Amino acid sequence: MKRMLKYIIASSLLLMFSGCNDWLDVQPKSEIRSDIQFETEGGFKDALIGVYLGLTEDALYAKDLTWHFVDILAQQYPLHSLSTNIGIKNYEYTSTTVMPRIENIWLKAYNTIANINNELEYLEKEKSILDPINYAIIKGELLGLRAFLHFDLIRLFGYGNIAGREEVLSKETIPYVTEYTKDITPQLTYAQTFKLMEQDLTDALALLKEDPVYDTERPEDYYHVVNSDGFYDKRSMRMNYYAVRGLMARVMLWQGKKKEALEAAVEVIEHAPYSWVSQAAVSNPTLKDRDMIFVDEHLFTLNVIKLGDLINSYLDPTINNNYELLYQSKTVADGIYEINNGVGVSDYRYMYLYDISGTNYVTAKLIQRDYYNDKYSKRIPLMKISEMYYIAAEASLNTDSRQAVRYLNTVRNNRYLDFDPLDENLPVTQIQNEIYKEYRKELVGEGQLFYYYKRLNFASIPGSAVSGSDDIYVLPMPENEVEFGNRQ
Repeated sequence: MKRMLKYIIASSLLLMFSGCNDWLDVQPKSEIRSDIQFETEGGFKDALIGVYLGLTEDALYAKDLTWHFVDILAQQYPLHSLSTNIGIKNYEYTSTTVMPRIENIWLKAYNTIANINNELEYLEKEKSILDPINYAIIKGELLGLRAFLHFDLIRLFGYGNIAGREEVLSKETIPYVTEYTKDITPQLTYAQTFKLMEQDLTDALALLKEDPVYDTERPEDYYHVVNSDGFYDKRSMRMNYYAVRGLMARVMLWQGKKKEALEAAVEVIEHAPYSWVSQAAVSNPTLKDRDMIFVDEHLFTLNVIKLGDLINSYLDPTINNNYELLYQSKTVADGIYEINNGVGVSDYRYMYLYDISGTNYVTAKLIQRDYYNDKYSKRIPLMKISEMYYIAAEASLNTDSRQAVRYLNTVRNNRYLDFDPLDENLPVTQIQNEIYKEYRKELVGEGQLFYYYKRLNFASIPGSAVSGSDDIYVLPMPENEVEFGNRQ
């Protein structure tokens, strides 16, 4: 593969899309020059949707950064010995099967960042043609998405356990690209990079106070003109105010800034427009209307039109010799949900989110069927309210452990475990273990568990005999990036 730095000179051509009432169901129509693309407000809206479509690349959140590559790293699935993905499971990062996947993650992420920066540049050049509300929301989403992508790059290619080794903050990390340019972006230290990331998030939050979901009073017709086309409907499917605030909670906890993480998570918990899934919704006898992804709990979710084509074969135990099947054994599934001690027998996640074939327990939350209700299909959750409760619980551990337990019990109660609440007097170490157990139960197929292990520097990843270390937790930058970019 030629030099990976071509993300720096990513095409200035952006996607133009056909008109559609559902802005997230559009398909590419043609490519046009940026100076023409950004002549109208509609051009800015189309380009923003192009960024979201970029997130649905296989190498990003339609596959590798959610239910596949990073979940395999977390040992969510045992994998057959003949699986083509066994090198990922075994952390063989430099192998001929794994390194191209790593390179593609890097390339696609930075290509998307380049398109974000291109639109941000034109937003300032052509600010006068945008309604102030459109300007604020579009720019806020773009800044939030730029931080989102950079943060996942740092979670993959950077160090974890930062709170436990502050000397890391003075080391260089992934380039944080804030300009659309062909010049090489220099690496900065972790401290400098997180400062840039936090500035993007802070700026995004200020702008997204114009977001329709932001909890404040506005005149009834406030969005009458700018949302006449429905562009600001379905806010959970975009980088909205509370998704940015949730990302802030993640970023702060990664750095060990628990006070700031708690403040961010609590704001989301107290103000975001979510509702807990009900047993009736999860167990609906009409299969097409069954809510397997807990959709009303999503803070940020992607619409992936091709999701069935990507994922169904990986989750189908009826295919003969399906060496790529992503499953758990009955023993592992029962252990995760604490079936042997009677805790999980009524847990929604155990009762309804497995497709059981013999001793193979296949997670069913993302399986796609043609007859599924559109509300529950073609969606990949990138951030859910349950995670905010876990962050709040962890951030409260050493200051108010009883409140930490209350946060956990809130999630458990809404998974039908209210008959067995955790004791508020549990010691801190046991509460931390309960948080770990919740991450394993809640986030299968969502790409967050590997980052949890890495952030806390687990001595070994459950399900693997390999010792946890930077060799395992820090993915190598692509070779061409190191060579041509003079990276460390």
